[in-house]
Amino acid sequence: MKRQKMSRKLSTTYAILVVILVSTASVMFYKYNRDIIYDEGISNLNQVSVSAMTQLDNRLTTMEGVAVDVLTDTVFMSNWQQYIGQKAKSQENVLAIKRILTRAYANKSDIRRVAVFSLEGDYIATGQVNAAKKDVVQKINYLKENFDIANRMFISSHKDDWDVKSETFVISEIKPIKNRKAEIIGFIEIQQNIFYLENICNLQYNNSKMKVLIFTYPDDKLFYGNGVFEENYLRNIANLTREYRKIRETNDAIIATQSSNFYQLRMVFILDKSILYNSLNNILLGIVVGAFVLILLTVSYIIMVTHKIMQPINILVQRMQNIDFEDLNFNYGIDSKANDWETEILNNAFEEMMGRLKEAHQKQQRLQNLHTKSIFDILQSEISPHFLYNALGGIANLCEANECLEAAEACYSLTEILRYSSDYATTEVTVYDEIQNLISYINVMKSRYCERLEVEIETDNKAYPHILPKLTYQPLVENSIKYSLMDNELVKIRIVTKMEDNKLIIQVDDNGHEISDEAKKAIEEKVQRLLNTEEDISREVQFGGMGLGGTIVRLTIFFGNRFKYKVFGNEYGGTTVRFEIEYS
Repeated sequence: MKRQKMSRKLSTTYAILVVILVSTASVMFYKYNRDIIYDEGISNLNQVSVSAMTQLDNRLTTMEGVAVDVLTDTVFMSNWQQYIGQKAKSQENVLAIKRILTRAYANKSDIRRVAVFSLEGDYIATGQVNAAKKDVVQKINYLKENFDIANRMFISSHKDDWDVKSETFVISEIKPIKNRKAEIIGFIEIQQNIFYLENICNLQYNNSKMKVLIFTYPDDKLFYGNGVFEENYLRNIANLTREYRKIRETNDAIIATQSSNFYQLRMVFILDKSILYNSLNNILLGIVVGAFVLILLTVSYIIMVTHKIMQPINILVQRMQNIDFEDLNFNYGIDSKANDWETEILNNAFEEMMGRLKEAHQKQQRLQNLHTKSIFDILQSEISPHFLYNALGGIANLCEANECLEAAEACYSLTEILRYSSDYATTEVTVYDEIQNLISYINVMKSRYCERLEVEIETDNKAYPHILPKLTYQPLVENSIKYSLMDNELVKIRIVTKMEDNKLIIQVDDNGHEISDEAKKAIEEKVQRLLNTEEDISREVQFGGMGLGGTIVRLTIFFGNRFKYKVFGNEYGGTTVRFEIEYS
């Protein structure tokens, strides 16, 4: 389980407590105020709906009053019957009717115009008119198709069709004109500007617009709506409010319904709950933001204070974690003068422990250095060019065959090899030096095996400056040649040296016999035995016999954990030896 710092524990505990307290308080606050806001919303919605319905009734009653005044005027009925009975309309008759119409809505500023029209399309209207007779006939047909023309009709928002050039929207009440026999002999239309109805329905709650719909019944047609609504939505609201109930509630809204006392209309007021609880939600949001800011500030303060308190101990802990056992002479303590008494005691105890550890480590290091140096020196001294006798034999063969130039080149190469390997004062060389020695070694080997040996060397120039123990390459190539000659007439060896990031890669491929698991295990056992033995290893070393195992031991001693090796079979049927050395 991962341990936490004290500052993190305090901060986490405080944050959890604040979240719990704020959450509990917020839930209680929300429930309490939600009920209050709900009750206030219902009350306000009732008041608003009653007031709006009353205003609508008053507007419609004004229109109804004008219609009644005209239709109950005996002079109008006499003149209208004369008018519809005349083929050639008398101007005197027309003026008489128009005066009656104008007088009917005098002092009624919300009435736009009054018009009367016959079933044949003849009409008389106040105000500016330019409608054609065929337009009036078309209007009568529309009424017959969509309304019961024997009764009062309310026409929802539409353009004033008596003045086709006008862009004014109006609502209309149309009533049939009947004679003594109750036969329809025409119609009277009273128009009212739409903005009066818009003002009635322009209701707001918490500075947000409420939805207001007016339906006629029993057909549930939309008479007016203060917005654009989808057909499905209107149908659902109409069905929901068909059964009269003042207040009903859905998942996302509260709906109030008011029916007209005089007309077949009902108003529906829809208050979205998001609007109703908007102020409460804003308060809760403010509480949450405030709590978050409080947590942030307090946590920051706790972190700062605990960091100040824990800083000396944290420094001591970090230094303890970063102790380099290769350099225990470094002072890993802290300045006790700048800290409290407890920290000073802890620091003194740590310094005392480090002193004892340093002394013990120095003793162990001296013993280890002596042991490691003895192993490395023995291995390095035993890597003499054991191929000397075979090389001299090959040179002798060249001389007998009168190949003097080749023999001389082989002698020069052998001289370079002996000079390089016998310089015991130098144990560390560059990759470049190793490659040059390797070329001399290959020249000597070719003098003996001639066409049976093909060697390819690939070297990355970036690898040249890196340091290696002397005679790293030669034992690898020597080992490849030895075992490849046993199985192949033509020996092919490929030596690759390259850099991959900060790693030096040395890889030797041959086409000899693929190394077996037993051989790899034997190499590993030999390496571990040479690295771990505390006895004299000279008995383990035979002249010229260290080969791959001895090279691995030397590199492990030299580079430590920075050295890795792999031995495996390759695609040529032979063995691949791969060294990876990490440089800082």
